[in-house]
Amino acid sequence: MPRELIWELQVDPMLETPVALFIFNRPEETARTFDAIRGARPRKLFIIADGPRYPEEIPLCEATRAVTEHIDWSCEVKRNYTPINMGCDPRVSSGISWVFMHVDRAIFLEDDCVADGSFFTFCQELLDRYTNDTRILLIGGTSCQEKNPDYKATASYYFSMMSMGWGAYGTWRRAWSQYDWDMKRWPSLRDSGELKRIFDNPAAYERFARVWDEYYEEKIHHTWDGPWSFVQAINGGLCANPVINLVENIGFNERASHQKVNHPGWVDLPSKHMTFPLVHPSTVTRDRAAENFDFLFFFGIDKTSWQRMIRPIKNRFPTLHHFAKALRTKIRTVLLARKEKNQS
Repeated sequence: MPRELIWELQVDPMLETPVALFIFNRPEETARTFDAIRGARPRKLFIIADGPRYPEEIPLCEATRAVTEHIDWSCEVKRNYTPINMGCDPRVSSGISWVFMHVDRAIFLEDDCVADGSFFTFCQELLDRYTNDTRILLIGGTSCQEKNPDYKATASYYFSMMSMGWGAYGTWRRAWSQYDWDMKRWPSLRDSGELKRIFDNPAAYERFARVWDEYYEEKIHHTWDGPWSFVQAINGGLCANPVINLVENIGFNERASHQKVNHPGWVDLPSKHMTFPLVHPSTVTRDRAAENFDFLFFFGIDKTSWQRMIRPIKNRFPTLHHFAKALRTKIRTVLLARKEKNQS
């Protein structure tokens, strides 16, 4: 009998690690995601639901919650439903905090993330393995490395300074306790340049710095993962990402909160089955090759020829670049004002 099959037959048919599911107003997507959870049969299940934004949405929210009532395995269930709409944040961050009032670790899924059955086992094993390793802050389920022609995997997963992809991950209370919604340390760290050195990737830092500026200045605050990426960076935290994709996102449609249209690169990322037993990395260090491809693939960092061409100039003469960028913005503003004046 193959070694992999022997290993999988030894696995407990019920998942010991608690699972938490975030739901809202998409019963069809939720049903598929919940079927995957049913296959894992967790002993503890948490359901976190946001409320309707307007009266016409009430039936959809009720139908979505009803999907999670069909539990045909023995488990402890806790529900946290809000009658009002909180939005993606603080609903997600408050839901995670609520889960960690009850347990010290959990696997989290959003309603449009259909996980392969091996995702749960993968998360559980690594949550156990790195329980006391404070360098590790999160276990991811998404991967694009099979699209990376230069990547040669030597283990089942790799370490990155950032979690990639969408809402399917495992983490601990000890990691979440560092979450800072207000990002109080951002101005001083931005001005000191300390985080830029930690990134060791000027393009990636530039992208995240822009996002953190927007969060800090409250220009955007509709998701929880902006402040979470900040927490990962300032603590030098690592995320363990699988080398194959374990979670398929089925939520790119008109009912999505953010990504309503298929991302060109994400369409062809079906979930696959992880082989066990896992092969662990020989050292707990960032895999820069995999990490840089993640930055390119998921965030589009330096993706175009123009971006790559001007990157050396931006790195060598940052003050000149910022001046030119500000001047360009000023010129565009003036030209737009003139155009509007001529049209009036």
